Amino acid sequence: FVTDRTHAAIIGFYLLLTTTTALLVHDLGIVIALAGAVSATIAVFIAPGACYWCLHPDEGLSRTRLLAGLLFVSGCILMPLLVVSVLASRGLIHFGEAGRT
Repeated sequence: FVTDRTHAAIIGFYLLLTTTTALLVHDLGIVIALAGAVSATIAVFIAPGACYWCLHPDEGLSRTRLLAGLLFVSGCILMPLLVVSVLASRGLIHFGEAGRT
């Protein structure tokens, strides 16, 4: 179980992290967009697929279990694409700009 000292350290770290983020980031919209891209992908694709795959090992490679695996893999591919999309839409990364003057 968590001791009072451990609990205080976790809360202190969380406050330090959130305060630093709030002070360094001028537009919190990007933070919200990134959090949404990551958490939605985990909640909709990765977690359900992984849970079904792990909770039904006795099914072997059944159709349903393969679909759960496909759901998980789709989420693992989709999450980085969404993060890159958010960063590109905010102008933080650029594609095809190398070597142009």
